[in-house]
This record gives sequence, structure tokens and C-alpha cells, in this order.
Amino acid sequence: MFTNIINVFQNSTQPTEAELNARLIGERNRTVEQKNATIKDLFELVRNTDDWVKVWVDEGQYVRDDASKVTATRAITDEGQLIWMVKLDGKRFSYHATSTLARDAFEEAKEAREKRRLVTKRWTEVKQLRRDILLGRRRLRVTIEDAKNAGLCTLGINGFLKKTGMGQKPDYPAFILMLVSLFDRQVAFPVFAAHLRVMRGKTVQTEKINRTAA
Repeated sequence: MFTNIINVFQNSTQPTEAELNARLIGERNRTVEQKNATIKDLFELVRNTDDWVKVWVDEGQYVRDDASKVTATRAITDEGQLIWMVKLDGKRFSYHATSTLARDAFEEAKEAREKRRLVTKRWTEVKQLRRDILLGRRRLRVTIEDAKNAGLCTLGINGFLKKTGMGQKPDYPAFILMLVSLFDRQVAFPVFAAHLRVMRGKTVQTEKINRTAA
């Protein structure tokens, strides 16, 4: 029994930096088999903590999509999850894609980027919504699904909830999220997605009432 307890404890322990780096380097043997992959002889492992996600990145292990001007670089989270850091040329931040293959990571990042772009185009409305929420004129509850629909990565969402101590809940108060968005604008994205969800629900409800009345 004592041995089993030790094994459970060991299995639940977060991997060490050396273990993470070794596993990340070991991925080079699989990455090299993918189309348009580049593997440099020099190991270039760097630390990255963008968007609430802590990872080690092997900058000498990546796959390039010249047509879309996007690069997927292999990385590993502190919890030991292998991911792709997908970065569009000219952009500062990468998208944390959890797909196994780089080609799927490109698609995952593209879909998320398009969702975020739709929100960005309506930023005037986002700022008005933030103003209404912070002034108490509007109340909203935001779900994790709203965050995904707004184009935020799952790892970033979980990292944010963990870092802020908000934990895993059915929904979250928009007021707090909009306060945080004053320092990190992307936090406003899921709030706006929640707003659109509520508006669609009201539209559907109105249509049902109109059909019933007719």
C-alpha cells in the first residue's frame, strides 16, 4: 500500500524543467517527418509566458507555411503538454495550438484568428459594452464556451482562470473580466461573445413570440 501511495504522488508531480526539455527535444524525430519542417542542430530552448500560458519553446524545431506566412514552433507546457506556437508573420504573439500535427495547428490557429478578427472589427461596440458593464448599466455572465467562440485558446483560458484564482465555474461575472480587460484587451473578447449570445437568444425568443401571436 505504501508503494502505491508513493507512485500516486510521483505521477501527480509536475515534470521538472530537465524532463520537459528532454521530451521537447525528443519531438524533433517526429517533427522532421512533417512537410516543410526545419530542425536546426543547435537546441534553442527559450521560456515563454505569453497569454497566461507557461511553456518552453524549441525555436530550432518548426514547420513553415509560406503560403499563409505562418510558422508553427514546437513547445511544451509546464504540465508536460506538447503544443505548437503558431505565429503569423509580423505579429508579436503566438496562438497556443493543441493539435498533434502542424498542419492541423495551422487550421486551429486560423479559425481562432478569424473569430478574433470579427470581434476586433466591432471594437467600438466592445468599448461601449465595457462602459455599460463598468457603470452598472448592464450585467452579463460569461462562460468558457464564450471565450472559445471569441477565438481564445483553451490553454490561455485555463491559464487565466488559474492565475487569477477564478477556478473552474459554470460562468463568470462580466464586471471583473471587463476590469481586467483594461490591462489585457483580449479578456474583453469573451464578454462580447457572451453579449452576442444573449442578443441572439432574445432575437430567437422574439421570433417565437411573433409566430405564436400570428
